[in-house]
Amino acid sequence: MESKAEGMGRLPGTVAIVTGGGAGIGRAIALVFAREGAKVAVADIDLTAAEATAATIAAGGGSARAVQVDVTDAASVEGMVSATVRSFGTLNALVNNAGVGTEGDVVELSETEWHRTLDVNLTAVFLGCKYAIPAMEKAGGGSIVNIASIAAVVGGSVSCVYPASKAGVVALSKSTALAISCAVASLPMGYFWIRAALNSGSLRL
Repeated sequence: MESKAEGMGRLPGTVAIVTGGGAGIGRAIALVFAREGAKVAVADIDLTAAEATAATIAAGGGSARAVQVDVTDAASVEGMVSATVRSFGTLNALVNNAGVGTEGDVVELSETEWHRTLDVNLTAVFLGCKYAIPAMEKAGGGSIVNIASIAAVVGGSVSCVYPASKAGVVALSKSTALAISCAVASLPMGYFWIRAALNSGSLRL
């Protein structure tokens, strides 16, 4: 990873949590945050993957720690926030990125798959905000980015639950932004946006 020295970049002094930071988009976000000077808690259910991302950040001169988290479990999410504050002293930013894609229309999809996808894609965002916001308010404010999807707007014939879960993320983000002092936004990611970012070099996995 190309890294700027701590104190440089656009995020010096910022402490951020990135869920799903062990791979894919979450890993790329964690690396960009670190390159811009943030201290990053790389949170993932796969601790080995989170540790690999944290090691990449450290090798580039950044500051990071790996945190194992089950984003669907309230106690685990609360522990993630507490561990981050213990390690870095504060919390300024959260990226709720962890998610799953589940195929199946309303006839094909099982109730178990429906609930699991909503738990990972939507309830996890609720829990992340619930436990991160008090820590951010103690720090004087903060920012939350919830990764949504263009599917929240256009839907999809392959999956009924994924678009529904991401539409919930958009609505939850708007409602949370209206109710609290921290900045909250949803980012409607899409395949072509991701591919363009990868090709331009602005997003690197």
